[in-house]
Amino acid sequence: MEQKITFDPLKLKVVGIDEVRPNTWNPKDKDTDEYKKVIESINKHGQRLPVVVREKDGFEIIDGEQRWRACKEVGFDKVIVYNEGVLDDKTAQELTLWYQVQVPFNEISLAKMVVELTEKYKDAFTPYTSEKIAEMKA
Repeated sequence: MEQKITFDPLKLKVVGIDEVRPNTWNPKDKDTDEYKKVIESINKHGQRLPVVVREKDGFEIIDGEQRWRACKEVGFDKVIVYNEGVLDDKTAQELTLWYQVQVPFNEISLAKMVVELTEKYKDAFTPYTSEKIAEMKA
């Protein structure tokens, strides 16, 4: 079986945040509770994952619009991008969809991890409310 590894560290760049703009097809809702958690994470840990972009009149986001918006909202003037280069609309939109394929957590394993973390480290920073953690504990 041929392995296809396409990650190229040379495509990682730090660019001015205003050089990057959202695409017109992102199907994610804006201003959600999940987005607020992204802002919290950026505030606490900084930008840890790059925004995936293509070259089109500057940089257009393929994946990571919420990370980009959160960085912008908290006052970053630069952002880490992974530049896919010049891509046609079809390929860029296909990548947007594939980047969103995620495997959900096993809820029992997740609850166990969160409870253990928050019991061991009273100041643990998680995306869950104290009510949700209590529910997980139960």
